[in-house]
Amino acid sequence: MSQQVVYLQAGIGTYTISEIATPFWSNVQKKIDAQVMGGYEFLMENYHVEDKICIFGFSRGAYTARALAGMLHKVCAHYSTSCLWRI
Repeated sequence: MSQQVVYLQAGIGTYTISEIATPFWSNVQKKIDAQVMGGYEFLMENYHVEDKICIFGFSRGAYTARALAGMLHKVCAHYSTSCLWRI
């Protein structure tokens, strides 16, 4: 029997008080970068060969999900010819 593993990140719009003091879009870019890398790190630690990966996001989270899927596509194309991603 297979086991489902779930990874959830807080939304990009969730900031601490110190982060509000810096320009908004600078924070958004940093959060997106951190979330893409966080998702990638989670997959590298938990992925097994036959696993299926589903990535979801809403609004800015959808952009982040697409960025992560694009990154996985590039990494997969570079390292393996048998890896298929639907983006």
